[in-house]
Amino acid sequence: MPVVRFGNSYVNISKKTTGGVVQPGDTLEIRMTINHTVATTMTNLRFVDNIPTKTTMLTGAGNFLKVITNEGLTYKQYTTAADSDPGTYLPSPLPANQFNIRMNLGFGTSNPGTPPDNTATNITTTNGSMLNTNRPTVFGNALLFAVAYRVKVTGVVGDTIVLSPARFIYRTGGSDVTLTATSYKILISNPLSLCTNSIGLNNAVEVGGTFGTGTGLNRGTDLTTPIPGYSFANDVNTYNHLGDGRYAIVNNISPRSRTNRNANKVPSCGVVSFGDVLNCNNRMHNGHWYIDGDHTGTSTTVGNVPPDETRTPGTC
Repeated sequence: MPVVRFGNSYVNISKKTTGGVVQPGDTLEIRMTINHTVATTMTNLRFVDNIPTKTTMLTGAGNFLKVITNEGLTYKQYTTAADSDPGTYLPSPLPANQFNIRMNLGFGTSNPGTPPDNTATNITTTNGSMLNTNRPTVFGNALLFAVAYRVKVTGVVGDTIVLSPARFIYRTGGSDVTLTATSYKILISNPLSLCTNSIGLNNAVEVGGTFGTGTGLNRGTDLTTPIPGYSFANDVNTYNHLGDGRYAIVNNISPRSRTNRNANKVPSCGVVSFGDVLNCNNRMHNGHWYIDGDHTGTSTTVGNVPPDETRTPGTC
């Protein structure tokens, strides 16, 4: 059986350039990411989901059910209508085992039927297949894509959006393999809810909407409410990088607590000594991640200076 890794997330499209909390009226893109690395063919691929609570589906011109790359670029797109393409949205799915959204995935697949059969068990219309070397790929031998759709936030400040446990289903033999997404909760808030004059909560439900304070690179203790499906890393450094499926709470995303934003990066690492502030190993994964501070309490795009091991990050 192939090893298929997966995860789900959302992007606040309304705040991509400005940042900020989720507010009423914002557009969210809901994503489920699939990574297939083993040379085994997946067949009967399909994705089903119900839209999150406190939201409404965006349909009509310019809104699609999409397959996107890991960079968020559209690879394939389908209308939300019940037509000839492999994606369908049903506003009021009946009977009860139908889903709002169904996408038949893979090469050579067809639409979910006429009338649409948006159940998870419908395999009569899922005749598509995918290999680990099919596009979109990463490094040429690993299939990596996400299924995505967009919704509008309809709840009010204080409401909680709950993501539905979406399902990606496939076969490598005679039975279904079902990957179920995490039902993340998103607080609908206002711009002041992460500062001291208006206490709010982030997704991790930490103290007053923060991750706490302290010096040093790593916070050694996990979140009060750990992130489901991921493992906590309490010692990120030059030799212990933060890999897929792990998370950490750090003062500085440089594994060496470096503060020089202009350190060399891949593919222009150059030849410098190990301790040089320009060495690529000052960035996570030896030259890939940014070195930057946070933007707490600032009004410029530059933000705060990256904190070193002796300083705490910015506060409201």
